[in-house]
Amino acid sequence: MQTIHAVFSPDLTGEELESAASLCASHYPGADLHCWAHQSVPQLASHWPGKWQHYKELPCELEADEVVFLDRDPRFFTAPRHIVPASHALESVTYEVGKELVGFYSSALRPEFIHSLQQSGTPLRLLGFEGSTRVEAPRGAAVPIVHSIAVKRGVVLLSISTPEMWKQSGFLAKIFQACAKLDLSVDQVSASEMEVTLTLDINQESNTPNTIDKLTQEMSQWGQVSLEHPSAAVSLVGTRIRSVLTQLSTVFQRFEEERVFLISQSAGDGNLSFVVEQAKADKLMRDLHALLFPASVATTPSEAATPFPDRSP
Repeated sequence: MQTIHAVFSPDLTGEELESAASLCASHYPGADLHCWAHQSVPQLASHWPGKWQHYKELPCELEADEVVFLDRDPRFFTAPRHIVPASHALESVTYEVGKELVGFYSSALRPEFIHSLQQSGTPLRLLGFEGSTRVEAPRGAAVPIVHSIAVKRGVVLLSISTPEMWKQSGFLAKIFQACAKLDLSVDQVSASEMEVTLTLDINQESNTPNTIDKLTQEMSQWGQVSLEHPSAAVSLVGTRIRSVLTQLSTVFQRFEEERVFLISQSAGDGNLSFVVEQAKADKLMRDLHALLFPASVATTPSEAATPFPDRSP
């Protein structure tokens, strides 16, 4: 008998929770079903399938054959559907790709939740009323591929320039300490001999409107500070991105039309991001999707993500 842990999103209404419980039971008939509801278990749950319990924080140590996360539509897509209507859902991705995408597609899930399942080798199914995406270990050798185009809005891009940082020990540490003191999360960083550029994630709950002003004022003591806000980070998310770069000439040509403030590649080789003007992000997303997934309207989810030739060393 399969042991299934089903985690229900805190965003579901009571009626949706009941429908999601029935949906889950229909997908796993005869399974030992453990159901997790946010904050409290509804009284009606005693009449629903499974053993019910509640959670405040996402349960990360689950012994199961499979973990299911249920929401209205938690699937991953080739691009956000509200921006790119031609995008389609991904049938399956690896844990590494899932950790990259979850911050773009879900407000309830976190990368550490997927990481904990990866550590135990437990597959995750993102199940909604329209379908599902599986997050699991890679099947066979990793193939260079772009799975999805994602976007993060409201990005603050900050640059500080000074010749005094040349071979100066601890300059970056001062910047990070200043950000930490104001509870600002640093996302992307680029550094040269005389300039540091970084993007900041603004926490609407803990950061006040003048938080950036305070940071700018402090950093102005060390050099000339410039801001680009609001910006947007458009990211190509996939596997072995470095091996794909030589195949993306048409994509880079599209960026000739934009002001690109920063280009950043993740150390894990799964994300290539371009920070651009926020007002231009939506059209850029649609254009990139047409270039990277030209047959997306006519293909099925399993056919859409065509691997690039492997030209890595």
